[in-house]
Amino acid sequence: MSLRTAEIHGPSLQALSTRVALATTAIVGVAYVAIAIAVALIVTNNLTSQIDARLADTLNRPIQGPSPDRGFGPPPPDHPGLEFSPLIWTIQPGGAVMTSDNASTVTLPAQYQHVVGPETVTINGVEVRIAGRVRNDDYIVAGLPMTSVAQTQGILIPAEIGVGAFLLLVV
Repeated sequence: MSLRTAEIHGPSLQALSTRVALATTAIVGVAYVAIAIAVALIVTNNLTSQIDARLADTLNRPIQGPSPDRGFGPPPPDHPGLEFSPLIWTIQPGGAVMTSDNASTVTLPAQYQHVVGPETVTINGVEVRIAGRVRNDDYIVAGLPMTSVAQTQGILIPAEIGVGAFLLLVV
């Protein structure tokens, strides 16, 4: 009596396992991209919310000049006038614009002189988050550079790409 091997019709076992591996890799890749985008959006939103809270705090407290012992310090050489201390512009009823010491070299464009608020604008080639409000007869606009957000994105996104590439190679 001889045993006969049954013939298998359809794709081979190797072809089926290759399809499963490719499908699994695609699913992991799509899931990772979705998670990476969500993380980047959450981090950006949290950092922007922190800047917005700082702007609101700046607009709600009395405006003061630099303290004699600390001052505002010199601006960074690559972005004169844009530092981590809030930039403050006071627009008087006649249209004259007064600035805090650290904003003295940064001109607030006319279209932002009555911004309500918070919004991201570009001033002197730098992204700045600004907000404003009426105080007495004046209009106060405060701004903070979005440098911390850009720096974090510059680290986070390449790291996510590297981890994603590694995961795809491992899977």
